[in-house]
Amino acid sequence: EWICSTDADALLPDDYFSVLSEVNPEWIAACYAFEHVGGEPEVREATLLYQQAMNYYVNGLRQAGSPYAHFTIGSTLAFKAAAYASVRGFPKRAAGEDFYLLNKLIKIGTVGRIEQTTIQLCARLSERVPFGTGVSTAKIMELTAQGKPFCYYHPQTFVVLGMVLAHFDKLWDSLDDLPVWFSQLPEHSTPLLLQAGLVDFISKQRHQATTKKQFDTQLMNWFDGLKTLQFIHGLRDTVYPDVPLGHQS
Repeated sequence: EWICSTDADALLPDDYFSVLSEVNPEWIAACYAFEHVGGEPEVREATLLYQQAMNYYVNGLRQAGSPYAHFTIGSTLAFKAAAYASVRGFPKRAAGEDFYLLNKLIKIGTVGRIEQTTIQLCARLSERVPFGTGVSTAKIMELTAQGKPFCYYHPQTFVVLGMVLAHFDKLWDSLDDLPVWFSQLPEHSTPLLLQAGLVDFISKQRHQATTKKQFDTQLMNWFDGLKTLQFIHGLRDTVYPDVPLGHQS
């Protein structure tokens, strides 16, 4: 029933497979808890800093109310075979295939987090793909060598994201008065949503969706993990520049 995705640098716990029998049967996928171990001291320190950044990002999404608040590390994922087939599996990409797979799975069912056991990931550098833990670790080490801090998303970006997601809940009831709805969006968010194609989405769904529940489901399928990340990047580039990690509070 379950397919597990792992990697050569992942140290699997003894209950790696058996724990899947204990999870909520309604889950179609799950992310194992993980920690980075080993590696040279400089590599390990940089990797742990990047892990801190990943935790910060996922927690920020969760506090904002995003359904896409999950870690997207391929070697910590498990998914039911039927769901995997339904979304046509891993996309053929040079990198980020785990992100895009989970992005698709979240749209068709519940993705859970396995906390009962932990996968250990070996801290190491990598240039195999253009982004990810290994590449980010190398960049952090380079910054450290230059005496520069590693900067990450401003906390206000997640506050604005949460306000937008909360405002999305009012969109169905505002379809006949969209100018007012748009005027009540958080400052700086309207241009980013327009650029993302929100008007086209509304034009299409106002004729297809027949209930608020259906509309809201399609809205969050549209504003998915990728659009969420692009929205955060838009806020970063226009009004809330990154700040040194650890200074977000």
